[in-house]
This record gives sequence, structure tokens and C-alpha cells, in this order.
Amino acid sequence: MPIVNLVPQEERQRELRRQIYIFPIAGAVLLVAAMGGSYLYFNSELSNKQSELDSKKQLNAQLSKDVAEITKYDELKNQKQNRQNAVTNLYSQRFRWSRTLDDISFVMPSDSWLISIKGNVPGAVTSSTSKPAAGAADTTQNLILEGYTYEMDTIATMMVRLGLIPSLKDVVLIKAEKEDMGGRLVIHFSVGANLNQAASNANPAVAPVAGEQGPSDVTPTTGTTTSPTTGRTTTGSTTGTTGTTGGIN
Repeated sequence: MPIVNLVPQEERQRELRRQIYIFPIAGAVLLVAAMGGSYLYFNSELSNKQSELDSKKQLNAQLSKDVAEITKYDELKNQKQNRQNAVTNLYSQRFRWSRTLDDISFVMPSDSWLISIKGNVPGAVTSSTSKPAAGAADTTQNLILEGYTYEMDTIATMMVRLGLIPSLKDVVLIKAEKEDMGGRLVIHFSVGANLNQAASNANPAVAPVAGEQGPSDVTPTTGTTTSPTTGRTTTGSTTGTTGTTGGIN
């Protein structure tokens, strides 16, 4: 049976035109919707990233404060290390005068006495007003002992004993001259020695009193008997000590 389209030709053309307009409009609506959805999505992502950035900035600010605090401790550590190095350097250069003087008094013969002890630690700054011991202008010894005795044998014995003291080395006789003192002939002597700082620091200074360690292990040679209290003033004689910068005053 044949199909007959009863819709007028004009109506069919209008329907076709409506369809032609509907598709672009629908496409435009879909495009706007897609763009709006994309905008909302990326705006939400941007907000999240901004919040995350703000959080990171706050964390970074807090960490910066922590780093600043740690830096202060690093500076304190460096200051402490520098001071410790300075103390260690000073300690390595120091000399235990009390120990050495104690040893000297221990080995001095009883028939001799000192009128001057002058010394300076190697490397230490010496006073511009320091004067060398008599007859010691050409010597390079760090320690000069000046005193009196009655016999040359006593000087020899004293020098041997001084050489046994761990903190002294290179003991030499600078001068030995006979002088008249109160109608009696005496020998005015000067003995020089160099200081051994390593040995001085290795042997702590301990006063030779009851119950404590005595002077350094020094065995006097045969000759005049000595004791920890001898070697200073004998009956009828005068003693005294002077010193230079470096530890003896």
C-alpha cells in the first residue's frame, strides 16, 4: 500500500530548520557545561594546592625557627671547641715550676745555697725588664741558678744531680769564681739548664709531705747527704730567689 505524507511542504521545511538549530544549540550547551565542570574541577584543585602551599609555608617557617635555634648551638659548639683548643695549647706549653723547684731543693747539697733562680718557659713571652744572670749574657739556657758554695766538688755533685731531674736537661756550668765572704773563701757559681716541658707535664707536682708522693725519682749521687728540706739556707748564710716572666717570680 503506498505511503502518503500528508504534512504540508512548508511544515516539513520548518521542522528541518528546527532540527538544524537544535543541534548547534545542544552542542553549545554541552560545551558550556563541560567548560563549567572543568572550571569547577580545576578551581577545586587550585584551592587544594593553595591550601597545601600555605601549609608548607607554615611548616617551612617553623623549620626555619628550628634551624635558627640549631645554628645557635652550632655557634656555641664552635666557641667551645675554640676555647678548648686554646686551653689545650696553653696546657701543652705550660711548665710545672713548683715541681721543678721542689726537685732542685731536694738535690741541692747542704753546703751550698742559692741567691737567685731565673728562668723562662721556651716560647713564652718574656718581660722586657728581665735581666740575665751574672755571667750568662751569652747563654741560651732557660734556667739559671746562681749561688755560693765552698768546694768545686760540691758544684760537680750538684750538676750531676740536676741532670737527673726529669724536667731539666743540658745542665752546664756558666761560671765558678772564688770570692771572699766575711774572711772566708767561697765559690760564686752560676749553673744553666734547659727546661723539659714534656717531662714536667708528665710528672704532676705533689708536695713532699707526709702521706703524699715525694719529688721526682731522683737518686742523689755519692757525696753530700741531702734531704727534701736541705739546699736552701745553711747556718750563717743568706739565700734568696728572683725570677723572670715564665713562671718564677
